[in-house]
Amino acid sequence: MPRIVDHDARRAELLAGAFSLFVREGYGGVTMRGLATALGVSTGTLYHYFGGKDAIFEQMVTAVSETDVAEADALVQSGRDATERVDLTFAFATLREERLRSFIHLAFDARRHHPGGAMDDLVERAFARYRASMERQLGDVPADRRDAIFQLIVGRLVTGGLEAKPTPWDTLAAIARTLVS
Repeated sequence: MPRIVDHDARRAELLAGAFSLFVREGYGGVTMRGLATALGVSTGTLYHYFGGKDAIFEQMVTAVSETDVAEADALVQSGRDATERVDLTFAFATLREERLRSFIHLAFDARRHHPGGAMDDLVERAFARYRASMERQLGDVPADRRDAIFQLIVGRLVTGGLEAKPTPWDTLAAIARTLVS
């Protein structure tokens, strides 16, 4: 009797595994054969679910950003006021720091390998999801201040990967609280 496979669940599982390989190897370092080996499947299985490396990367970026946004929204929207929502936003960034930083570095790497065109659009759509989440979370805060808070977080994620002692999250959260009070 043939085994019944939940194709959506299997695709999601493959994408989750692909993220860690793309982070470790970089966009240019990943091949379909390497991906198949790392995921413990055949290249035929990968091609059954995806059209190729770019399709895997595209679906992976979408899945990661959608998951992050859903988790952030669920956490942050429980805040009673803007100050508490800012604290929860920074708590989420602190909790997911490595994953978010990896995502940003991967976005830079992918754009470097495919300048212009579809990859730029993909990365911009993903970051638009994160911005839209911030807008939902801090909707009553003026747009320029939401943008400043977003940039504080993204800047900290980037510098956290480049500096031995980046500005502590709690210091940035305190600065962000002044923007909403």
